[in-house]
Amino acid sequence: MPAAFPSAYRFEESVVRLREATARSVLRTLFKQAAPGRVDARKVRLQRYIPFFGNSFKPIFVGWWIERDGNVVLNGRFTMFLLAKVFMSFWLGFAILWTVIASVGVFAMAHGGTLASEPWLALFPLLGIGFVALGAGFVRACWHWSRKDIPYLEGVIRGALRGSSEIAE
Repeated sequence: MPAAFPSAYRFEESVVRLREATARSVLRTLFKQAAPGRVDARKVRLQRYIPFFGNSFKPIFVGWWIERDGNVVLNGRFTMFLLAKVFMSFWLGFAILWTVIASVGVFAMAHGGTLASEPWLALFPLLGIGFVALGAGFVRACWHWSRKDIPYLEGVIRGALRGSSEIAE
């Protein structure tokens, strides 16, 4: 999901203000909600940290600074961690591969006459479809559990770049 946050400050001050509004790492905010991550002149990467609640599939903000005609804007997008994307790619890829191979096998058995004696084998492609649905549902549930993360991060960023505190609870 793309996002843009205009700043009321010069470039250097915008970077400093956002860095001060966030934490460097999760370890510095173990017992309180915060927005830890990397903030420097090239790249911004923030996540919402909630004590005692982990979710690798939650939305994070990845952005970069743009300065044009004296106006500073933090452009970026809300996405998932790269490792979560890789994991789900393998999960869904295997599930789709399973479905295709099982469907070809069932089709071959149907034409060979084997399926008539073992009709339960026709259910094997449904396992792959079930795994696709399970994976997609799991990611959707994780985003639902973290549905307040995007407004929280937007509030932290806007608060730092506008000079107010709009942090959403």
